Amino acid sequence: MPDRRPLFYTFANHMHWVDMQWLWGYHVLPGSIRDMLRLVDESGARGNVNFDAVGYERLAAEAPESLAELRAAIAGGLVEPVGGTYGQPYGLFHGGESNVRQLALGVRATRRLLGVRPTGFWEEEFYFFPQLPQLLAAAGYTGASLFFQWTWHTPELPREPGALVLWDLSHSVGSVPIALDDCNADFAIGCTYKYLNGGPGAPGFLYVNKKIQDKLTSPIWGWWGQKNPFDFALDYIPAPGAQRFLVGTQPMISLLTMEAALEPTLNAGMDAIRAKAILMTDYASFLTDTWLAPLGFSLGSPRDSVQRGSHISICHADGYRINRALIEEMNVIPDFRAPDNIRLGFSSLYTSFTEIWEGFDRIKRVIVEKRHERYTKQKLTVT
Repeated sequence: MPDRRPLFYTFANHMHWVDMQWLWGYHVLPGSIRDMLRLVDESGARGNVNFDAVGYERLAAEAPESLAELRAAIAGGLVEPVGGTYGQPYGLFHGGESNVRQLALGVRATRRLLGVRPTGFWEEEFYFFPQLPQLLAAAGYTGASLFFQWTWHTPELPREPGALVLWDLSHSVGSVPIALDDCNADFAIGCTYKYLNGGPGAPGFLYVNKKIQDKLTSPIWGWWGQKNPFDFALDYIPAPGAQRFLVGTQPMISLLTMEAALEPTLNAGMDAIRAKAILMTDYASFLTDTWLAPLGFSLGSPRDSVQRGSHISICHADGYRINRALIEEMNVIPDFRAPDNIRLGFSSLYTSFTEIWEGFDRIKRVIVEKRHERYTKQKLTVT
């Protein structure tokens, strides 16, 4: 039997009002929406819609029925907005301040008109510059395809021979099943203090595919990465395999505590952990919609559990002060991410549904009792 692996794919419809609608007429954006929804219906796959945010504003003014159809598809989990700069500029040729405004205004308008904020980013044409990853992170994006895409001139998928990919597993290890060997991943890094229960100071980890371990050398040479560490030779000869990526003496106490921290994860099994994580984040999303939405909150995470890990973000215009009040007065410890995200994490091993109910009740009380109004908007170093 051939090796069979699941294939996940999506597609996107990219169109921007700034030049296309000027050139081709006002039917362009509504027509693109109809094309996308028809393809979603015929293929059964989720789609992406990648308009500039001014395009959504034009739809609201000129084709509100098309915008309503798009909003319904997004609310139903059929389509996800991606990209969403305000005017789809060629960011490579613009200054930093202009690019900041494009993202900030674009995210704000997209959320206002579609009911959700974009969290994934890709753009065609010339939209890569060195500061883009930092700007995307500050604007609340959680994933991006930054490969240069000029699809009018490249009708086939561009390939980059020899390119290697590094996976960041910090928010996924211990919360979702991961099979790096099966995915033929090149590298992965992650931390153990979150869902692996190591706590502050717990060691991080590095994965390197066996196929490339002996072809690479760590840029940081240490005696534990030496082939013969006790020879104390003047010339550095890396050890074979993954050991060459070690540097100095490992933090022994932290490693010993990790043995105890990993035991409940191994006993429960990742399938059971993931199943409960889906139920918990679904429940938290339900409480956001029913309890918090009337108080000005919105869900900042995907509604489809396949798109989520084991935490969700809830958004509020006064999110930072609400976050402070939860920590200082309500014994709820979330964290805040600009511009308006309150991030709530749930560990399947020791978080109960009763605790989720109680936590959301306390969030509601902060607003109802106006506790957040006691705090300044000036941000502390740790948020």
